[in-house]
Amino acid sequence: MPVDAVAWDSAPELLALAMALTGRAGASTELVGLVLAEGDRSSADPDPTTVRNLLVQRFVGRRPDSPVREAGPELPVELDRVAQSLDRLSPLQRAVLVLGYRERVTNAEIAGILDRPSATVERSLADAVATLDVAPTEIAATLDALAWQAPEPETVRPAGHRAQRNRRTRRRRLATLVGVRSPPSSWRSWCLRWSSPGCPSTSGRTRSGPTASRSPRRPVGRSRAAT
Repeated sequence: MPVDAVAWDSAPELLALAMALTGRAGASTELVGLVLAEGDRSSADPDPTTVRNLLVQRFVGRRPDSPVREAGPELPVELDRVAQSLDRLSPLQRAVLVLGYRERVTNAEIAGILDRPSATVERSLADAVATLDVAPTEIAATLDALAWQAPEPETVRPAGHRAQRNRRTRRRRLATLVGVRSPPSSWRSWCLRWSSPGCPSTSGRTRSGPTASRSPRRPVGRSRAAT
């Protein structure tokens, strides 16, 4: 479905989850816009749990942030220290932590959402808790404080349109590259039949001219016998 047709009732919950995952208003808006833009592949309304899982998957698989990072929200001093420690976690560790401490999802369910072994999920959660080195109540309070400062749902609509435009641009570029690297089958057949200059040979190299113009080499043994 197009971004304009998305059920915006779920946008606040998605933005709150994205804010807990990213810790940045701009990054959470772009993440939610990307996930909602992918809804145009299907005409059916996706289940809220499915959309939530897709958002977490996109967060874990996203590219690293650029060196110039967005400033985080203002939090109380005791929670700001935990928020800074959250930024040092890997995307997988933070996703496991958010799903476990905020969404109350079991380790087995997290393993299914992220397509990871249960042992990997348990190890990632243990490493994240050890890195933060605070009480579980402080972790949950910090994640909730970040979620409370989620941006307004109206900011998602422009982000969704940007995501759709970027995806269409990538598709056009990919189609252009495929068209250049893989000529039509009819052209290949014509080249192989007539050995036309500029056509690709079976070895992948371009023919420099007709094969008939090449003179075959004389065997070395025959030339010696003739002398």
